[in-house]
Amino acid sequence: MDFSVKKEPVFVTEVIYDGQAEQGVEFDYVLPDYYPDIFKILRCTLRPGIVSYNISGDKLICDGVICITVLYLSEGGGMECIEHRYSYSKTVDLPKPADNGTVTIEPKVDYATCRAVSGRRIDVRGAVSFKIKVSAVTPFEIITDIDGCNIQTKKNKVCCTKKLTAGKQFVVREDIGVSGIDGTVKAVVTCDATAVVNDCKIIADKVVLKGEAKLKALYLVQNDNGISLQTMEAEVPLSQIVDMQGVDEKHTCYALFRVLSCSLSVKSADNDTSGVFGCELTIGSQITATIEENIYPVADMYSTAYETTFTTAALKTEADHRFISQTLNIKQLIPCENGIPDSVIDVSCDVSDIICRPGDNGELAINGKLLCFISAVKENEPVFSEKAIPFEASASVGAVTADCVIQPVLNISSLSYSITDDGIELRCSVLMQGCMYLCNTEQVIKQVEVNENAEKPKCDDYSLKLYFADENEDIWNIAKRYNTSAAAIEAENEVTDGKVSGLLLIPIV
Repeated sequence: MDFSVKKEPVFVTEVIYDGQAEQGVEFDYVLPDYYPDIFKILRCTLRPGIVSYNISGDKLICDGVICITVLYLSEGGGMECIEHRYSYSKTVDLPKPADNGTVTIEPKVDYATCRAVSGRRIDVRGAVSFKIKVSAVTPFEIITDIDGCNIQTKKNKVCCTKKLTAGKQFVVREDIGVSGIDGTVKAVVTCDATAVVNDCKIIADKVVLKGEAKLKALYLVQNDNGISLQTMEAEVPLSQIVDMQGVDEKHTCYALFRVLSCSLSVKSADNDTSGVFGCELTIGSQITATIEENIYPVADMYSTAYETTFTTAALKTEADHRFISQTLNIKQLIPCENGIPDSVIDVSCDVSDIICRPGDNGELAINGKLLCFISAVKENEPVFSEKAIPFEASASVGAVTADCVIQPVLNISSLSYSITDDGIELRCSVLMQGCMYLCNTEQVIKQVEVNENAEKPKCDDYSLKLYFADENEDIWNIAKRYNTSAAAIEAENEVTDGKVSGLLLIPIV
Protein backbone atom coordinates (compact mmCIF):
# COMPACT_ATOMS: atom_id res chain seq x y z
CA MET A 1 0.00 0.00 0.00
CA ASP A 2 1.46 3.34 -1.01
CA PHE A 3 1.46 6.44 1.13
CA SER A 4 1.99 10.08 0.19
CA VAL A 5 3.76 12.87 2.07
CA LYS A 6 2.83 16.50 1.64
CA LYS A 7 5.61 19.00 2.26
CA GLU A 8 5.75 22.79 2.41
CA PRO A 9 8.71 25.14 2.78
CA VAL A 10 8.98 27.40 5.82
CA PHE A 11 11.47 30.24 5.50
CA VAL A 12 13.54 30.61 8.64
CA THR A 13 16.46 32.85 9.59
CA GLU A 14 19.75 31.01 9.75
CA VAL A 15 22.90 32.55 11.19
CA ILE A 16 25.62 31.63 8.70
CA TYR A 17 28.51 33.30 10.49
CA ASP A 18 28.96 35.05 13.83
CA GLY A 19 32.53 35.96 14.63
CA GLN A 20 35.29 38.53 14.49
CA ALA A 21 38.07 39.69 12.20
CA GLU A 22 41.07 41.82 13.05
CA GLN A 23 43.12 44.38 11.18
CA GLY A 24 46.49 45.61 12.42
CA VAL A 25 47.76 49.13 11.77
CA GLU A 26 51.43 49.98 11.30
CA PHE A 27 52.21 53.51 10.13
CA ASP A 28 55.67 55.03 9.92
CA TYR A 29 55.43 58.67 8.81
CA VAL A 30 58.04 61.32 8.06
CA LEU A 31 56.72 64.88 8.19
CA PRO A 32 56.77 66.90 4.98
CA ASP A 33 58.96 70.01 4.95
CA TYR A 34 56.02 72.37 5.48
CA TYR A 35 55.17 70.81 8.89
CA PRO A 36 57.01 72.17 11.96
CA ASP A 37 58.97 69.82 14.23
CA ILE A 38 57.16 67.73 16.82
CA PHE A 39 57.47 68.82 20.44
CA LYS A 40 54.73 66.71 22.03
CA ILE A 41 52.12 64.20 20.81
CA LEU A 42 48.71 65.32 22.06
CA ARG A 43 46.33 62.76 20.61
CA CYS A 44 46.29 59.80 18.23
CA THR A 45 43.00 58.38 16.95
CA LEU A 46 41.97 55.61 14.59
CA ARG A 47 38.60 55.89 12.82
CA PRO A 48 37.74 52.63 11.04
CA GLY A 49 35.31 52.82 8.13
CA ILE A 50 33.81 50.36 5.67
CA VAL A 51 33.81 51.42 2.04
CA SER A 52 32.01 48.35 0.69
CA TYR A 53 31.29 44.71 1.39
CA ASN A 54 29.82 41.86 -0.61
CA ILE A 55 29.37 38.10 -0.46
CA SER A 56 30.74 35.93 -3.23
CA GLY A 57 29.85 32.29 -2.68
CA ASP A 58 31.26 31.29 0.70
CA LYS A 59 33.43 34.38 1.13
CA LEU A 60 32.67 37.80 2.61
CA ILE A 61 34.88 40.50 1.11
CA CYS A 62 35.13 43.76 3.01
CA ASP A 63 37.06 46.82 1.81
CA GLY A 64 37.56 49.79 4.05
CA VAL A 65 39.77 52.57 5.31
CA ILE A 66 41.16 53.48 8.71
CA CYS A 67 41.67 57.20 9.14
CA ILE A 68 44.76 57.86 11.28
CA THR A 69 44.85 61.30 12.89
CA VAL A 70 47.73 62.58 15.00
CA LEU A 71 47.46 65.92 16.78
CA TYR A 72 50.74 67.29 18.07
CA LEU A 73 52.25 70.40 19.64
CA SER A 74 55.04 72.02 17.61
CA GLU A 75 58.23 73.57 18.91
CA GLY A 76 56.62 76.99 18.51
CA GLY A 77 53.67 76.01 20.71
CA GLY A 78 51.06 75.68 17.95
CA MET A 79 48.90 72.64 17.25
CA GLU A 80 49.31 70.67 14.03
CA CYS A 81 47.32 67.76 12.63
CA ILE A 82 48.55 64.85 10.52
CA GLU A 83 46.02 62.68 8.70
CA HIS A 84 46.56 59.48 6.75
CA ARG A 85 44.03 57.08 5.22
CA TYR A 86 45.06 53.47 5.73
CA SER A 87 43.26 51.18 3.25
CA TYR A 88 42.58 47.54 3.99
CA SER A 89 40.76 44.54 2.55
CA LYS A 90 39.53 41.56 4.53
CA THR A 91 38.22 38.22 3.28
CA VAL A 92 36.25 36.07 5.72
CA ASP A 93 35.56 32.42 4.93
CA LEU A 94 31.93 31.49 5.57
CA PRO A 95 30.80 27.94 6.45
CA LYS A 96 28.63 27.85 3.32
CA PRO A 97 27.52 30.15 0.47
CA ALA A 98 25.24 33.02 1.49
CA ASP A 99 24.88 35.21 -1.60
CA ASN A 100 21.60 36.73 -0.42
CA GLY A 101 22.68 37.04 3.18
CA THR A 102 22.25 40.03 5.46
CA VAL A 103 25.58 41.37 6.71
CA THR A 104 26.22 43.40 9.86
CA ILE A 105 29.75 44.70 10.50
CA GLU A 106 30.60 46.67 13.63
CA PRO A 107 34.19 47.98 13.78
CA LYS A 108 35.88 48.79 17.08
CA VAL A 109 39.29 50.23 17.90
CA ASP A 110 41.15 47.85 20.19
CA TYR A 111 44.13 50.10 20.85
CA ALA A 112 46.18 52.91 19.28
CA THR A 113 49.66 54.11 20.27
CA CYS A 114 51.84 56.81 18.79
CA ARG A 115 55.39 57.88 19.56
CA ALA A 116 57.68 60.49 18.13
CA VAL A 117 60.80 58.70 16.87
CA SER A 118 62.33 62.10 16.19
CA GLY A 119 61.18 65.66 15.66
CA ARG A 120 60.30 64.75 12.05
CA ARG A 121 59.05 61.20 12.34
CA ILE A 122 56.21 59.36 14.09
CA ASP A 123 55.43 55.68 14.56
CA VAL A 124 51.77 54.57 14.95
CA ARG A 125 50.71 51.10 16.03
CA GLY A 126 47.18 49.89 16.58
CA ALA A 127 44.52 47.28 15.93
CA VAL A 128 40.90 47.31 14.85
CA SER A 129 38.47 44.43 15.29
CA PHE A 130 35.27 43.81 13.38
CA LYS A 131 32.25 42.05 14.83
CA ILE A 132 30.67 40.30 11.83
CA LYS A 133 27.32 38.57 11.58
CA VAL A 134 25.93 37.03 8.40
CA SER A 135 22.39 35.65 8.36
CA ALA A 136 20.11 34.46 5.59
CA VAL A 137 16.46 33.54 5.15
CA THR A 138 16.56 29.90 4.02
CA PRO A 139 13.83 27.33 3.25
CA PHE A 140 13.13 24.56 5.77
CA GLU A 141 10.80 21.83 4.48
CA ILE A 142 8.17 20.58 6.90
CA ILE A 143 5.74 17.68 6.52
CA THR A 144 2.19 18.98 6.80
CA ASP A 145 0.28 15.75 6.02
CA ILE A 146 0.76 12.01 5.44
CA ASP A 147 -1.89 9.96 3.65
CA GLY A 148 -2.22 6.18 3.23
CA CYS A 149 -1.16 3.03 5.10
CA ASN A 150 -3.61 3.85 7.92
CA ILE A 151 -1.17 6.51 9.14
CA GLN A 152 -2.24 8.73 12.03
CA THR A 153 -0.62 12.15 12.44
CA LYS A 154 -0.33 14.67 15.21
CA LYS A 155 0.12 18.27 14.09
CA ASN A 156 1.24 21.15 16.26
CA LYS A 157 0.13 24.70 15.69
CA VAL A 158 3.23 26.88 15.36
CA CYS A 159 3.09 30.66 15.08
CA CYS A 160 5.97 31.94 12.98
CA THR A 161 7.06 35.06 11.19
CA LYS A 162 7.34 35.07 7.42
CA LYS A 163 10.19 37.46 6.80
CA LEU A 164 11.68 39.31 3.86
CA THR A 165 15.01 41.11 4.12
CA ALA A 166 16.87 43.52 1.89
CA GLY A 167 19.77 45.91 2.13
CA LYS A 168 21.67 48.46 0.12
CA GLN A 169 24.85 50.47 0.46
CA PHE A 170 24.94 54.01 -0.87
CA VAL A 171 27.20 57.05 -0.72
CA VAL A 172 26.07 60.58 0.14
CA ARG A 173 28.23 63.58 -0.75
CA GLU A 174 27.30 67.04 0.41
CA ASP A 175 28.99 70.37 0.98
CA ILE A 176 28.35 71.81 4.42
CA GLY A 177 28.74 75.53 4.98
CA VAL A 178 29.62 76.57 8.53
CA SER A 179 29.38 80.10 9.88
CA GLY A 180 30.76 81.51 13.10
CA ILE A 181 34.28 80.21 12.53
CA ASP A 182 36.79 82.37 14.33
CA GLY A 183 39.67 82.17 11.87
CA THR A 184 40.78 79.94 9.01
CA VAL A 185 40.18 76.18 9.13
CA LYS A 186 43.46 74.27 8.92
CA ALA A 187 42.44 70.61 9.33
CA VAL A 188 39.74 68.28 10.58
CA VAL A 189 40.88 66.46 13.71
CA THR A 190 37.95 64.07 14.22
CA CYS A 191 34.52 63.51 12.72
CA ASP A 192 31.80 60.97 13.27
CA ALA A 193 28.16 60.54 12.28
CA THR A 194 25.04 58.62 13.21
CA ALA A 195 22.03 57.97 10.98
CA VAL A 196 18.37 57.22 11.63
CA VAL A 197 15.37 56.28 9.46
CA ASN A 198 12.44 58.66 9.97
CA ASP A 199 10.06 57.25 7.36
CA CYS A 200 9.65 53.84 5.71
CA LYS A 201 7.05 53.31 2.96
CA ILE A 202 6.19 50.31 0.78
CA ILE A 203 5.51 50.95 -2.92
CA ALA A 204 5.12 47.99 -5.33
CA ASP A 205 8.07 45.69 -4.53
CA LYS A 206 10.10 48.65 -3.33
CA VAL A 207 10.71 50.38 -0.02
CA VAL A 208 11.28 54.12 0.16
CA LEU A 209 13.46 55.26 3.06
CA LYS A 210 13.93 58.77 4.36
CA GLY A 211 16.03 59.88 7.28
CA GLU A 212 18.97 61.97 8.32
CA ALA A 213 22.58 61.72 9.39
CA LYS A 214 23.88 63.80 12.27
CA LEU A 215 27.49 64.86 11.83
CA LYS A 216 29.86 66.15 14.48
CA ALA A 217 33.44 67.31 13.97
CA LEU A 218 36.40 68.81 15.81
CA TYR A 219 38.75 70.93 13.71
CA LEU A 220 41.77 73.23 13.94
CA VAL A 221 41.35 76.96 13.37
CA GLN A 222 44.13 79.55 12.98
CA ASN A 223 43.61 83.23 13.75
CA ASP A 224 45.58 86.19 15.11
CA ASN A 225 45.61 84.64 18.58
CA GLY A 226 47.16 81.40 17.38
CA ILE A 227 45.75 77.93 16.69
CA SER A 228 42.73 76.56 18.57
CA LEU A 229 40.11 73.81 18.38
CA GLN A 230 36.47 74.40 17.44
CA THR A 231 33.49 72.13 16.92
CA MET A 232 30.68 71.92 14.40
CA GLU A 233 27.46 69.92 14.05
CA ALA A 234 25.35 69.43 10.93
CA GLU A 235 22.50 67.33 9.60
CA VAL A 236 22.55 65.63 6.20
CA PRO A 237 19.24 64.41 4.70
CA LEU A 238 19.13 60.80 3.51
CA SER A 239 16.75 59.14 1.06
CA GLN A 240 16.94 55.85 -0.79
CA ILE A 241 14.74 53.45 -2.77
CA VAL A 242 15.50 49.77 -2.13
CA ASP A 243 14.17 46.89 -4.25
CA MET A 244 12.41 44.22 -2.19
CA GLN A 245 10.70 41.53 -4.23
CA GLY A 246 7.41 40.33 -2.77
CA VAL A 247 6.81 43.09 -0.25
CA ASP A 248 3.34 44.67 -0.12
CA GLU A 249 1.06 46.62 2.20
CA LYS A 250 0.27 43.48 4.23
CA HIS A 251 3.80 43.45 5.61
CA THR A 252 4.99 45.26 8.68
CA CYS A 253 8.18 46.98 7.60
CA TYR A 254 11.01 48.59 9.52
CA ALA A 255 14.48 49.76 8.52
CA LEU A 256 17.78 50.87 10.01
CA PHE A 257 20.61 53.02 8.71
CA ARG A 258 24.22 52.42 9.71
CA VAL A 259 27.07 54.81 8.99
CA LEU A 260 29.76 52.60 7.51
CA SER A 261 32.29 55.40 6.97
CA CYS A 262 32.44 59.15 7.49
CA SER A 263 34.86 61.55 5.83
CA LEU A 264 35.10 65.32 6.21
CA SER A 265 37.52 67.59 4.36
CA VAL A 266 38.14 71.33 4.22
CA LYS A 267 37.07 72.64 0.81
CA SER A 268 37.32 76.42 1.11
CA ALA A 269 37.23 79.37 3.46
CA ASP A 270 35.78 82.47 1.85
CA ASN A 271 36.57 84.68 4.86
CA ASP A 272 37.58 84.44 8.50
CA THR A 273 34.06 83.71 9.76
CA SER A 274 32.88 80.91 7.50
CA GLY A 275 34.04 77.79 5.73
CA VAL A 276 32.87 74.92 3.57
CA PHE A 277 33.44 71.27 4.40
CA GLY A 278 33.08 68.40 1.95
CA CYS A 279 31.24 65.51 3.59
CA GLU A 280 31.17 61.94 2.28
CA LEU A 281 29.13 59.27 4.05
CA THR A 282 28.83 55.59 3.20
CA ILE A 283 25.47 54.37 4.52
CA GLY A 284 24.24 50.81 4.85
CA SER A 285 20.49 50.19 4.97
CA GLN A 286 18.84 47.08 6.43
CA ILE A 287 15.13 46.47 5.84
CA THR A 288 12.94 43.77 7.36
CA ALA A 289 9.33 43.09 6.34
CA THR A 290 7.28 40.59 8.35
CA ILE A 291 3.92 38.80 8.33
CA GLU A 292 2.76 36.58 11.19
CA GLU A 293 1.27 33.23 10.12
CA ASN A 294 0.36 29.82 11.57
CA ILE A 295 1.83 26.58 10.27
CA TYR A 296 0.89 23.00 11.19
CA PRO A 297 3.88 20.64 10.93
CA VAL A 298 3.54 16.92 11.72
CA ALA A 299 5.21 16.34 15.08
CA ASP A 300 4.35 12.66 15.64
CA MET A 301 2.94 9.76 13.62
CA TYR A 302 2.25 6.02 13.59
CA SER A 303 0.36 3.52 11.48
CA THR A 304 -2.37 1.26 12.86
CA ALA A 305 -1.51 -1.30 10.15
CA TYR A 306 2.30 -1.35 9.77
CA GLU A 307 5.46 -0.76 11.72
CA THR A 308 6.87 2.72 11.04
CA THR A 309 9.98 4.76 11.80
CA PHE A 310 10.70 8.45 11.39
CA THR A 311 13.43 11.02 11.95
CA THR A 312 12.98 14.47 13.47
CA ALA A 313 14.69 17.82 13.16
CA ALA A 314 14.60 21.04 15.14
CA LEU A 315 12.53 23.80 13.53
CA LYS A 316 13.62 27.19 14.88
CA THR A 317 11.02 29.87 14.31
CA GLU A 318 10.62 33.55 15.07
CA ALA A 319 7.31 35.02 16.20
CA ASP A 320 5.81 38.26 17.46
CA HIS A 321 8.25 40.55 15.65
CA ARG A 322 8.25 44.05 17.08
CA PHE A 323 10.19 47.16 16.11
CA ILE A 324 11.46 49.00 19.15
CA SER A 325 12.38 52.67 19.28
CA GLN A 326 13.19 54.11 22.69
CA THR A 327 15.20 57.06 23.97
CA LEU A 328 17.39 56.32 26.99
CA ASN A 329 18.42 59.26 29.17
CA ILE A 330 21.80 58.60 30.78
CA LYS A 331 23.56 60.77 33.33
CA GLN A 332 27.15 59.92 34.28
CA LEU A 333 30.07 61.58 36.01
CA ILE A 334 33.44 61.42 34.26
CA PRO A 335 36.23 61.59 36.86
CA CYS A 336 39.31 63.68 36.10
CA GLU A 337 42.31 62.01 37.80
CA ASN A 338 44.73 64.68 36.56
CA GLY A 339 42.68 67.56 37.88
CA ILE A 340 39.56 69.44 36.78
CA PRO A 341 40.12 71.25 33.46
CA ASP A 342 39.66 75.01 33.18
CA SER A 343 37.32 74.59 30.21
CA VAL A 344 35.99 71.85 27.95
CA ILE A 345 36.23 72.20 24.16
CA ASP A 346 34.26 69.11 23.27
CA VAL A 347 32.97 65.80 24.60
CA SER A 348 31.97 63.07 22.17
CA CYS A 349 30.61 59.64 23.02
CA ASP A 350 30.08 56.26 21.47
CA VAL A 351 28.20 53.23 22.80
CA SER A 352 29.72 49.75 23.02
CA ASP A 353 29.45 46.32 24.68
CA ILE A 354 25.64 46.36 24.77
CA ILE A 355 23.91 43.55 26.66
CA CYS A 356 20.10 43.33 26.78
CA ARG A 357 18.23 41.03 29.16
CA PRO A 358 14.83 40.73 30.85
CA GLY A 359 14.57 43.15 33.73
CA ASP A 360 12.15 43.72 36.57
CA ASN A 361 8.42 43.96 35.85
CA GLY A 362 8.85 42.71 32.28
CA GLU A 363 11.05 45.65 31.25
CA LEU A 364 14.17 45.49 29.11
CA ALA A 365 17.41 45.98 31.06
CA ILE A 366 20.32 47.45 29.08
CA ASN A 367 23.96 47.41 30.17
CA GLY A 368 26.83 48.89 28.21
CA LYS A 369 29.70 51.33 28.11
CA LEU A 370 29.96 54.94 27.08
CA LEU A 371 33.27 55.57 25.31
CA CYS A 372 33.91 59.24 26.09
CA PHE A 373 36.51 61.37 24.26
CA ILE A 374 37.24 64.64 26.05
CA SER A 375 39.01 67.67 24.59
CA ALA A 376 39.73 70.34 27.21
CA VAL A 377 42.08 73.13 28.28
CA LYS A 378 44.04 73.14 31.53
CA GLU A 379 46.54 75.85 32.43
CA ASN A 380 46.37 77.21 28.86
CA GLU A 381 47.39 73.87 27.34
CA PRO A 382 45.16 71.42 25.43
CA VAL A 383 44.55 68.12 27.18
CA PHE A 384 42.83 65.01 25.84
CA SER A 385 41.53 61.92 27.58
CA GLU A 386 39.45 58.83 26.88
CA LYS A 387 37.18 57.15 29.39
CA ALA A 388 35.02 54.03 29.30
CA ILE A 389 32.07 54.58 31.65
CA PRO A 390 29.69 51.66 32.35
CA PHE A 391 26.00 52.48 32.41
CA GLU A 392 22.67 50.82 33.16
CA ALA A 393 19.27 51.72 31.74
CA SER A 394 15.82 50.21 31.30
CA ALA A 395 13.09 50.51 28.67
CA SER A 396 9.43 49.54 28.44
CA VAL A 397 9.06 47.68 25.15
CA GLY A 398 6.32 45.22 26.08
CA ALA A 399 6.66 41.97 27.97
CA VAL A 400 10.28 40.77 27.86
CA THR A 401 10.95 37.11 28.70
CA ALA A 402 13.92 34.77 28.54
CA ASP A 403 12.74 33.57 25.10
CA CYS A 404 12.98 37.09 23.62
CA VAL A 405 15.78 37.95 21.20
CA ILE A 406 16.69 41.64 21.05
CA GLN A 407 18.84 43.09 18.27
CA PRO A 408 19.28 46.77 19.10
CA VAL A 409 21.30 49.56 17.52
CA LEU A 410 22.19 52.41 19.89
CA ASN A 411 23.23 55.90 18.77
CA ILE A 412 23.87 59.08 20.70
CA SER A 413 21.12 61.53 19.70
CA SER A 414 22.05 64.47 21.95
CA LEU A 415 24.74 65.27 24.48
CA SER A 416 25.49 68.00 27.01
CA TYR A 417 28.02 68.38 29.80
CA SER A 418 29.10 70.65 32.64
CA ILE A 419 32.20 70.97 34.84
CA THR A 420 31.68 70.16 38.53
CA ASP A 421 34.00 69.89 41.53
CA ASP A 422 34.06 66.10 41.09
CA GLY A 423 34.62 65.93 37.33
CA ILE A 424 32.64 66.39 34.15
CA GLU A 425 28.95 65.63 34.41
CA LEU A 426 27.65 64.07 31.22
CA ARG A 427 24.00 64.04 30.14
CA CYS A 428 23.19 62.18 26.94
CA SER A 429 20.15 60.83 25.14
CA VAL A 430 20.67 57.48 23.44
CA LEU A 431 18.29 56.36 20.70
CA MET A 432 17.78 52.60 20.80
CA GLN A 433 16.22 51.08 17.68
CA GLY A 434 15.97 47.53 16.44
CA CYS A 435 13.79 44.44 16.52
CA MET A 436 12.59 42.09 19.24
CA TYR A 437 11.00 38.68 18.70
CA LEU A 438 10.29 35.37 20.36
CA CYS A 439 12.50 32.45 19.40
CA ASN A 440 10.91 28.97 19.57
CA THR A 441 12.21 25.50 18.77
CA GLU A 442 9.86 22.70 17.69
CA GLN A 443 10.75 19.07 16.97
CA VAL A 444 9.12 18.13 13.65
CA ILE A 445 9.18 15.02 11.49
CA LYS A 446 11.53 15.27 8.51
CA GLN A 447 11.41 11.74 7.04
CA VAL A 448 9.01 8.77 7.34
CA GLU A 449 9.53 5.10 6.57
CA VAL A 450 6.73 2.47 6.52
CA ASN A 451 7.66 -1.22 6.59
CA GLU A 452 4.80 -2.82 4.64
CA ASN A 453 6.31 -6.25 5.27
CA ALA A 454 5.76 -5.85 9.01
CA GLU A 455 2.03 -5.72 9.64
CA LYS A 456 0.83 -5.01 13.14
CA PRO A 457 -1.12 -7.91 14.73
CA LYS A 458 -4.84 -7.30 15.24
CA CYS A 459 -7.15 -8.84 17.81
CA ASP A 460 -10.66 -9.54 16.50
CA ASP A 461 -11.94 -10.72 19.91
CA TYR A 462 -13.21 -7.24 20.81
CA SER A 463 -13.89 -3.89 19.17
CA LEU A 464 -14.02 -1.72 22.29
CA LYS A 465 -11.88 -1.32 25.40
CA LEU A 466 -12.46 0.40 28.71
CA TYR A 467 -9.68 2.66 29.99
CA PHE A 468 -9.44 4.82 33.11
CA ALA A 469 -7.45 7.90 32.17
CA ASP A 470 -5.41 10.09 34.49
CA GLU A 471 -6.45 13.70 34.91
CA ASN A 472 -6.07 15.64 31.63
CA GLU A 473 -4.34 12.77 29.87
CA ASP A 474 -3.48 13.32 26.21
CA ILE A 475 -5.78 11.35 23.86
CA TRP A 476 -2.99 11.10 21.26
CA ASN A 477 -0.76 9.14 23.65
CA ILE A 478 -3.62 6.81 24.54
CA ALA A 479 -4.48 6.18 20.87
CA LYS A 480 -0.85 5.50 20.01
CA ARG A 481 -0.51 3.07 22.92
CA TYR A 482 -3.60 1.07 21.87
CA ASN A 483 -2.89 1.37 18.14
CA THR A 484 -6.14 3.11 17.33
CA SER A 485 -7.27 6.49 16.06
CA ALA A 486 -7.31 9.59 18.26
CA ALA A 487 -10.22 10.92 16.19
CA ALA A 488 -12.19 7.72 16.87
CA ILE A 489 -11.62 8.06 20.65
CA GLU A 490 -12.74 11.70 20.57
CA ALA A 491 -15.89 10.81 18.59
CA GLU A 492 -16.76 7.88 20.85
CA ASN A 493 -16.38 9.95 24.02
CA GLU A 494 -17.58 13.30 22.64
CA VAL A 495 -14.29 15.04 23.46
CA THR A 496 -13.08 18.08 21.53
CA ASP A 497 -10.04 19.48 23.34
CA GLY A 498 -7.71 16.44 23.10
CA LYS A 499 -7.61 15.90 26.88
CA VAL A 500 -9.59 13.36 28.95
CA SER A 501 -10.02 12.27 32.57
CA GLY A 502 -11.69 9.22 34.09
CA LEU A 503 -13.47 6.37 32.31
CA LEU A 504 -12.87 6.22 28.57
CA LEU A 505 -14.19 4.04 25.73
CA ILE A 506 -11.45 3.09 23.24
CA PRO A 507 -12.69 1.81 19.85
CA ILE A 508 -10.32 -0.53 18.05
CA VAL A 509 -9.93 0.35 14.36
